[in-house]
Amino acid sequence: LTEVAPAVWPDTATDALYLSGLVVARWAAGQDLGARILDAAGEAARRLGKARLRLDCWDGNEFLKAYYRARGFRDMGRTQENDYWVRLFERAI
Repeated sequence: LTEVAPAVWPDTATDALYLSGLVVARWAAGQDLGARILDAAGEAARRLGKARLRLDCWDGNEFLKAYYRARGFRDMGRTQENDYWVRLFERAI
């Protein structure tokens, strides 16, 4: 978690907390760890007075994009980083 916008974000909103590098090991799948981590990150953002939680993923990962949408994240479009596309998401706190 960071208050500094990663380079992939076109704006540098100060009212957002950014989550990056979220990975759940395959052996831990099915334990709802990803949702719990997202909820904890949202709670951290709330405690810091942030209005939104932001994250991103590789644009080709259809499963992960659907996962974030199902957890209330809004698709904010995509941007190119080096030689691949990144999908941006945010959720209001």
